Amino acid sequence: NWFRKPTWSGRYINFYSNHPLKYKINTIYNLVDHAILLSDNCFKQENIKLIFDTLVNNCFPEHIIHRHIRKRINFLNNRDLNDTDDTNSTRPDKTHFITIPYVEHTSQDLYRLLRNNGFNIVYKITKKLNNLIRCGKD
Repeated sequence: NWFRKPTWSGRYINFYSNHPLKYKINTIYNLVDHAILLSDNCFKQENIKLIFDTLVNNCFPEHIIHRHIRKRINFLNNRDLNDTDDTNSTRPDKTHFITIPYVEHTSQDLYRLLRNNGFNIVYKITKKLNNLIRCGKD
């Protein structure tokens, strides 16, 4: 079963926080991966229920949770079926990345524009906790 330390709080990124939607969706995918890939079959339903309850407590809308849990489980099931060993594959082209600060709505528009021109975007969250709290040693 999925082991949780006694200090586990169940807190993850809040759905209404100022972070890209991609980060929130990846939170769902990572939790599903953890529950499916690292636990025995008899505990999978129990762990998926735990993920659902945890994400609801972090303000994720239920329809988004259901959609992405189902999508990830289908991906993991199909991945096992379609796993091929292609040793003759060519090397992919070099990928170009650009880091930009995340500003809601503006960043998504810029993402679409740059993505269509062959660039991958990585968001940088500018308001970090260490920028707000300055506490020196006493």
